[in-house]
Amino acid sequence: MGYAVMSPRLRAAGQRVWRRTLRRLGPRGQVATVLGVLLLVVMAGTLKLRQDADRLHVEAVRQAAAAPEVRPAIRPLPPPSSGEQVAAFVATLPSFDQNVGDVDRIFAAAAAHQVTLLHGEYQLKTDPGGALLSYTVTLPVKSSYGAVKAFTAEVMRSLPYAALDDLRLAREAADSATLDAVVRFTLVYRSK
Repeated sequence: MGYAVMSPRLRAAGQRVWRRTLRRLGPRGQVATVLGVLLLVVMAGTLKLRQDADRLHVEAVRQAAAAPEVRPAIRPLPPPSSGEQVAAFVATLPSFDQNVGDVDRIFAAAAAHQVTLLHGEYQLKTDPGGALLSYTVTLPVKSSYGAVKAFTAEVMRSLPYAALDDLRLAREAADSATLDAVVRFTLVYRSK
């Protein structure tokens, strides 16, 4: 099949008509024409995209309706009872076998912060049938306020199962930098 070849005369006539039309439109008209053609192309593309989106939406709704209901395979566990919570907490505490090392850490913290420990009182309390033991350490100390504060903070940081039960501070004279203090810690251990 052959293509018809446009004669040179016909081609020249078409070019004259095209140039005359462009002159009549002027620069603004030419820009408006190009923009109009672009607008038609964009509108046609948008219409096609909208049709595709509607088709995909209908297909997704159809597939969702046809899908079987999915039930979770694992049921959530019930929350632990209060007894289980207490048992879990007690399990995190150290055993009393660690006590000697903990007292050594208290003395090491005092030495590190230049806190003088004069003597100490130690008391073990047990609850018959209970899961916990408490070991109370009462220490009279002599040092500056900053050293006593740093010492107690170090003990609390290094022994998270220790409680600062009592801290009494006294000064012999108003101008004295040295404090007479009493510090009492209670260390909590599991009994078994």
